Amino acid sequence: MAMSTLPLARTPLHHWHSAHNARFIDSDGWRLPAVYSTVEKETAAARAGLGLADISAFAKISLLGRNVPALTQALLGDGPAGRLRGVTRFAAGGPVLACRLTEDQLLLLAATTDAAPIARQLANLPEIRTLIQHDVTTALAGFQLIGPQVEALLRQLTPLDVSPTAFPNGTLAETSLAGVQALLVRVTELELPSMRIYVSWDLGEYVWGQILEAGRHKGLTAVGIEALRSLVTGA
Repeated sequence: MAMSTLPLARTPLHHWHSAHNARFIDSDGWRLPAVYSTVEKETAAARAGLGLADISAFAKISLLGRNVPALTQALLGDGPAGRLRGVTRFAAGGPVLACRLTEDQLLLLAATTDAAPIARQLANLPEIRTLIQHDVTTALAGFQLIGPQVEALLRQLTPLDVSPTAFPNGTLAETSLAGVQALLVRVTELELPSMRIYVSWDLGEYVWGQILEAGRHKGLTAVGIEALRSLVTGA
């Protein structure tokens, strides 16, 4: 008897991607938009102005507990995530962002759909035994805004001062964006300026639409996972 296969998970933007002629790839049980036109056209659009990628399917792990400071030190040393609202980039099967939300909470944001390398690295740290660990991948929709006009577009959507002086690399901010609560993460990870944006999963489609509308006259272009990967620093 043939074994049944589980249906592929989809991001909140799947119908939008389908309607805009995305070519899909499957990764770790997820169906992702690989490309809409060509990688060359999408990266060129991002370099010229703005690109927007759906990274909702990328793995996200939340760690909670009093030993978060000790685990952060053991995992990352004296990186920015050792302080409140700091972000440190580290490697675990690919680039991962460690985001210090509170004294007792660390959010790990992968750049792939595979959470297993992060879990293996955490398992080697004795501090993990005292923490509450949750996979929050489907709790947060995620987008990556890319290009030289990132700040100009964000100023249309959030009251937060997104200038590099007020919101430097290696930091995060919880703020209102398009009228909803959002987490913004700024760290050097691409060849171009970029900002990661996270909102509640059920608000993902709404916020995606608001970002597209704000960028309509700025040449904002949706970019697929293949173009995004080509822009990763060191790729």
